Amino acid sequence: SRVIKSGGRVCIFPEGMSSISGANQPVALGTGKLFKHHKVPVYYSVIRGGYLTSPKYNLKDRFGRVEVEFDQLFTPEDLERMTPDEIEGAINKAIYHDDYAWNRIHKHSYAIGENGAEHLEDLLFWCPKCGKQHTMRGEGNRFFCTACGNGMTLADTYEMIPFDGDCV
Repeated sequence: SRVIKSGGRVCIFPEGMSSISGANQPVALGTGKLFKHHKVPVYYSVIRGGYLTSPKYNLKDRFGRVEVEFDQLFTPEDLERMTPDEIEGAINKAIYHDDYAWNRIHKHSYAIGENGAEHLEDLLFWCPKCGKQHTMRGEGNRFFCTACGNGMTLADTYEMIPFDGDCV
């Protein structure tokens, strides 16, 4: 409040955390009330592809395309007429992203190297074919179930290519 009252600018991350899975979380409760209280112009940005350069399951840097969208979301007048819940809903809609879904469309390549699937079991631990948990393993760019053999190869676009027609 002191920074805003003195004419300064404030940058916040309303999700409160970086992405665990490549998709964002909803904004923190109270964000709408905060914006409504201060009645200042609000801008937003959405970063697409950033998660794919360093996914949580394997923090090795992977160079690839990152796009940033930046625009004004609210004027002070918008905030005056909106409820806090409407403000939070509009923020959630504006900043929603899912890097995997985005890249399924754009097919940008990322430098995943020879270990793209290693530690993927930290995120995907359930086999979609046999239903067993904690039997999935990532080795190199291969990801498979140790119980039933179901598996895939991870492409540099993060596309999952099944080993064969029986794999799920």
